[in-house]
Amino acid sequence: MLEDVQDPGNAGSLIRTAAALGYNGVIMSDKCADPFSPKVVQSTAGSLLSVWIRRNGGYLQMAAQLKNEGYELICADLRGEESLNFKYSGSHMLALGSEGSGISKELLELGSRAVRIPIEKSCAESLNVAAAGAILMFICSRSPESHQGLRAKG
Repeated sequence: MLEDVQDPGNAGSLIRTAAALGYNGVIMSDKCADPFSPKVVQSTAGSLLSVWIRRNGGYLQMAAQLKNEGYELICADLRGEESLNFKYSGSHMLALGSEGSGISKELLELGSRAVRIPIEKSCAESLNVAAAGAILMFICSRSPESHQGLRAKG
């Protein structure tokens, strides 16, 4: 789930990563980059039609409906828990926010948990949304048994 990801390169890279890691679809807020713009299409490197895409203003309602159907909503947030050693039901959505603002309060409140990737703050303040999304999609797409050893430093 992409909320207000505006850079077409980021949006395309996230769609491509979702396809590569076996996600079924991508829900996008209506303020996200147009998934069919030339830059997004180019950034997907041919993966655009490998997943279903829904881009609309009702993305919060879609998330709530999927949550009611048993999907866990995992939100990437700078204030989230640093441990990446979590278990989930398997059916999940990963929410990523805009490059400048992150995830909205409304989406964060819908979430089952908020997670963040531990980084060396002395070297970088944060990660690009496409890079963070790729890391988190990889972790979330593995079975709980296959990533039990992945955890934050310290």
